[in-house]
Amino acid sequence: MLSRAIVIRIPLASSCLVLSLALLSVAADRPAVDFVDQVRPILQARCLKCHGPDKQEGGLRLDRRDSLVAGGDSGEPAIRPGKSSDSPLVHRVLGTDPATRMPPKGPGLTRSQLAVLKTWIDRGAVMPESSPRERHWAFQRLAPVAPPRIRDPGQAARVKNAVDAFVFDRLREARLAPSRSADRRVLIRRAALVVTGLPPGPGEIEAFLKDRQPGAWRRVIDRLLESPRYGERWAGHWLDLVRFAETTGYESNARISNAWHYRDYVIRALNEDRRYDRFVFEQLAGDTVGEDAATGFLVAGPRDTVKSPDLKLTRQQRQDELDEIITATGSAFLGLTIGCARCHSHKFDPIPQRDYYSVQAIFAGVRYGDRRIRGEENDRWQARLPESRARLDRLKRQRDLLQQQHRLRPAIDLQETSEKFPAVTTRMIRLEIHATNDGAAARLDDLEAWTPRDAGPARNVALAAAGAVADQSSYSLDNQSRLAENLIDGARKLNFFWRARLAGPSWVTIRFAGSRTIDRVVIKAMGGSVPVDYDIQVPDAGGWRTIAHSRDRMLHPADNRKAESIRLAGVAAAPTAAIRELMGRLAAVRQEVDRLSAGPQGFLGRFETPETTYRLKRGDPLQRLEPVLPGAPGLLGSLKLAAAADDRTRRVAFARRIAAANNPLAARVIVNRVWQHHFGTGLVDTPSDLGRNGSRPTHPGLLDWLAVDFIQNGWSLKHLHRRILLSATFQQSSRPRAPALAVDNQSRLLWRFPPRRLEAEVLRDSILAVSGKLNLRMYGPGFDFYDNPGNTFGDYVAKEEFTEAGWRRMIYGTRIRLQRPGVFGAFDCPDGGRMAPKRSRSTTPVQSLGLFNSRFVNRQAEFLAERVRGAVGEQIERQVEVMVEWALGRSADKDERSILSGLASRHGTAQVARVLLNSNEFVFLE
Repeated sequence: MLSRAIVIRIPLASSCLVLSLALLSVAADRPAVDFVDQVRPILQARCLKCHGPDKQEGGLRLDRRDSLVAGGDSGEPAIRPGKSSDSPLVHRVLGTDPATRMPPKGPGLTRSQLAVLKTWIDRGAVMPESSPRERHWAFQRLAPVAPPRIRDPGQAARVKNAVDAFVFDRLREARLAPSRSADRRVLIRRAALVVTGLPPGPGEIEAFLKDRQPGAWRRVIDRLLESPRYGERWAGHWLDLVRFAETTGYESNARISNAWHYRDYVIRALNEDRRYDRFVFEQLAGDTVGEDAATGFLVAGPRDTVKSPDLKLTRQQRQDELDEIITATGSAFLGLTIGCARCHSHKFDPIPQRDYYSVQAIFAGVRYGDRRIRGEENDRWQARLPESRARLDRLKRQRDLLQQQHRLRPAIDLQETSEKFPAVTTRMIRLEIHATNDGAAARLDDLEAWTPRDAGPARNVALAAAGAVADQSSYSLDNQSRLAENLIDGARKLNFFWRARLAGPSWVTIRFAGSRTIDRVVIKAMGGSVPVDYDIQVPDAGGWRTIAHSRDRMLHPADNRKAESIRLAGVAAAPTAAIRELMGRLAAVRQEVDRLSAGPQGFLGRFETPETTYRLKRGDPLQRLEPVLPGAPGLLGSLKLAAAADDRTRRVAFARRIAAANNPLAARVIVNRVWQHHFGTGLVDTPSDLGRNGSRPTHPGLLDWLAVDFIQNGWSLKHLHRRILLSATFQQSSRPRAPALAVDNQSRLLWRFPPRRLEAEVLRDSILAVSGKLNLRMYGPGFDFYDNPGNTFGDYVAKEEFTEAGWRRMIYGTRIRLQRPGVFGAFDCPDGGRMAPKRSRSTTPVQSLGLFNSRFVNRQAEFLAERVRGAVGEQIERQVEVMVEWALGRSADKDERSILSGLASRHGTAQVARVLLNSNEFVFLE
């Protein structure tokens, strides 16, 4: 009666509210359903054999709430909490179609079982540990963690900060003890190589050995972190992670000449100790805050540049481009394998397929390509633009005057030129080519012959579909055969065109199906190797008669022929040379105007109006399902973005959510990465997968303590480095102890500093530093490890010799995707084909042979020997002493001096340098 009275008194406009209240009242009247006692027995008896922990048909698992909500391979949720009537699981249970009903065999659920299931769903589908954050450590909110108290007086005295408290306590649990401290020479070399990627110089070592004042170690660390070499070293780790390279990948693997702006951004940001939350934001939406180069992150991955008219291939390529961005973003910043939800809901983590496409909608406006880099350089270019445009206008007026004076038609077009002539009836036309604009073999996409319009609509009769047949003087066999028949296919196709086999004169003919009257020929070129001196001819009395030619046209600015080879009808040699000279100047100024107008360009991605994003059935781009709104993975919360939100709004909202302090993943992920590059392995040894399928942390309390401390100290990476570097844990000796190895042979519990071989970049840079040839020039275009291939699909050939430009730090070497850089590539260098959050560590004969015998290493050994000789004179024993000190950071002992001096006497000091550069002490971090 109370409900009825309320309904009578509430206005009609509020009837929806009343109905909702009534429904809630009905739901509340239902008795509570206990999952463990009532629902789980039903699922165990009828469902979990096929959809449980051991087997998941259709990718669906019914014993976890997040799996129920995410659904299986279909991407549809199995249940919609609060709405049993909209839950596919209930529909399947109620179904009568044998192909879809569940369970598929035996009797269906009883009426009482179905009522329990529906009531449970309507009441919110509550299960034990229903929240993902309650079930998996990485999804829990960060909270302060108290460092454990170390009760052993001896170990307590060694604790320098909270890092040691957590590590020593874990060692106690494993009945292990930390190692003694390493000596000072080892420590400074270790820190220098970890922080800057370069060995310390003799003066730096000596200064540290003599500094006995309190805080000596902190002063070393501060100096290393303030060095510009720090940003270069740690940028390498980041570029590995985001699969940065300067070619496209795939079969063409074309160079991207201006991708290096992103590399330079990363180095600068790290050297400036830019807040990490800001660092994250800028890489996703830096264009919105004036940090254009940062968005190179979005387009740093490989992409297929071979375009096709095929709709499926085109859509697939676009989906692959977006997947690169999604996968990189999820892995780098969140430690999540979001890409696994592309075809179906994630098998392990609470990421429904719909969430994948919500993230895709965030990036739907991102396109691979160049973009202007705003800033001081751009402002300078724009200031020069008015003067350059004025020069261009003056040159155009001179051109027009000469064209009028010599009665020349407009120049040919590099893409499409139309030649009009009095109507002629013929069975065949011939294009005789005398020269191209760049001197290369002629290249054409299509050649068309059109009927006059006075006899009805004009028709192109030069089509294979209309019975036309093409022939040529010669053709190239590159890649696809470049046959003349491609000229009559009626479409511009990327890899289907005609090209003559050799430069110089050539011809093509098109024979029609019968006599045809034509009055226009259209020459469709391809922007390069364009015919600029040609005759269009028809058969005449056993020969050929010209009906149109190009010699009465003005020169094109891109016509690079020498003046003496140019023929212009009715124009003498001297005026022709003057026209050629003018057009050369016009081309140069036009190029300058175009360059200044565009501004400095970087391969940083272009941003357009986002297209509608659809969820795709099994990831198939041709099987679109419902439209999806832009959003973040559900475990990060809703972004509340509308379908009409523009590209900028989408990326900004997403970037802010990822970089938020209450995101449980961002800080944990980066803290773990930094730890990894100090000790060789992260606290979680799956650094880009902190999800359920990844490893658990060896020191969970330490990871969370560091993450909280990191946020509380302004997301400062240098602060995080100091925490780790100033710990007693980092300063331990790397010496092995047999009892400890028996318990923890990988040193994961950090009872010692884990030794490891230097990465390829550190090894190469250290060799150059010791030889005295290291070029410390920072930023700008990189140097080449390879000679450029001669054509699109050619091979990159590794260089053996380098000059001073190639002696820069390896971070500045141009990264070629799918290639490893020469000798040092064998040392597990990633090839940029995929993300490399951690490198493999192999030991192969190729590494040893390359390091000992390569031209690069032997040449640097000679430089080291020359450098030492210049410093200390001709005395061999003294040369050996200094060489050991420079290469290994210590003095040679008596036996070493004797052996190495003997080697130098017999074979020269360059061989001593060669031995030292190949020694374990030089090649390993201890």
